[in-house]
Amino acid sequence: MRVAKQARGAVEAKRGWRGPSWVLALWLLAPLAAWSQASAPWDPWTNPYGMCTHQTTPEALRVLKATGIGWIRIDMSWNTLEPRERGSFAWEALDAVVHAAREHQLKIYATVGGTPAWAADPQLTPEPGRDTYHVPPADAADWMNYLRALVMRYRGDIQTYGLWNEPNYRNWQGSPDSYVQLIVNPAAITIKTACPECKVVAGDLLHSETTCRVKAFGRCWGADGEETDWRPWMQAILTSAAFTDGNIDILSHHIYAGSAFADVALAVRSFLDRHGAQGKDLWITETGLNTLHAGIDDGDQANYYVQALEGLRRKGLWGHTGQGLISRVFFYEFLETGGDGWGIVKDVGGQFIPKPAYYAYQSYIARQ
Repeated sequence: MRVAKQARGAVEAKRGWRGPSWVLALWLLAPLAAWSQASAPWDPWTNPYGMCTHQTTPEALRVLKATGIGWIRIDMSWNTLEPRERGSFAWEALDAVVHAAREHQLKIYATVGGTPAWAADPQLTPEPGRDTYHVPPADAADWMNYLRALVMRYRGDIQTYGLWNEPNYRNWQGSPDSYVQLIVNPAAITIKTACPECKVVAGDLLHSETTCRVKAFGRCWGADGEETDWRPWMQAILTSAAFTDGNIDILSHHIYAGSAFADVALAVRSFLDRHGAQGKDLWITETGLNTLHAGIDDGDQANYYVQALEGLRRKGLWGHTGQGLISRVFFYEFLETGGDGWGIVKDVGGQFIPKPAYYAYQSYIARQ
């Protein structure tokens, strides 16, 4: 979820979106007590609703749990957990997060990635103003050592790992093939060896496609966005040893498309089915609407949460685990901070204040 703000700004711009007024009424019917439990307790192993969060205090997780979700997506960055040298880990903060998630019966989807400076390829220079997060490691063995330690430490609490965040959008300084060879293949075999029951999720690609500047005489004259187009990256994953050997369990994608969300999700699902991934579950691990973008307000964001999920149902895309459909959705994100309008809760003087989208999501989950 690093550079997520830049990615969403570029891909969306972001399409203005207005939903029908009847959807907005759902959150108006929400309980006045934001933190009341949305419904009878969900089984966190089967609940398909999730939220991305960078705020992982016990109070934040309590407020998240009150929506009725079963999942949280959090970063477990290599450069944070093994920052100084190989084998020197900083587990304390993450231990507390994992404990709090267990207490609140929230299942963790862990996004791993982000090369620490000591492990980065010295022949590659980070982009100006950035650290080595996006620089490939010099030796995949260092990456595997980190993953092995992480997975074995939390084997009883975390069983789902996503491999890097948006590698197609400035988070990987290299080609799709280098991403597969240095990250996907080593990670999948390492995770499966350390924890055979764990699920490996590959992709977390930002939905970005090549656009043609000028079309004439049946040809495209000049294209934009070829380097970030998600399709070559997904094709590299689908032809990887990790995938063909059965070590990738789930595919994932990030979609910021406003009112076209369900149509884009259908196109992604169709692409996967045509390219060898029929029957493989797809997770949408980021989607959302920013209330600070022009023409978007809190009501639009609340409508979006409901309409995105209903759109998947109407198109027959929403299904249970193992049906080869879309079986998880994670909205981006929990807390609105620093002038960022993606969150559904505001931090006002140290107190969490819900926005209408919080109630919309809570009400929707309670009705299922």
